[in-house]
Amino acid sequence: MRIKTAELLACDFCGEDQNHVAHLFQGPRDVCICGACVSRCVSTVLERRLPPATPPKTEEVAHG
Repeated sequence: MRIKTAELLACDFCGEDQNHVAHLFQGPRDVCICGACVSRCVSTVLERRLPPATPPKTEEVAHG
């Protein structure tokens, strides 16, 4: 949970305040998210969207 003071903002996801994060994005209704949490969210979305990695297929070469 974010603890509000007069002008100190914090990430609503991890709770780190603006003095302890590199980037803090403020959205509608004063919801904030820091850059680290954005990165974690993007990683999670990409992991869930991408199919599992499969090894590349190798072509057989006819020896004659």
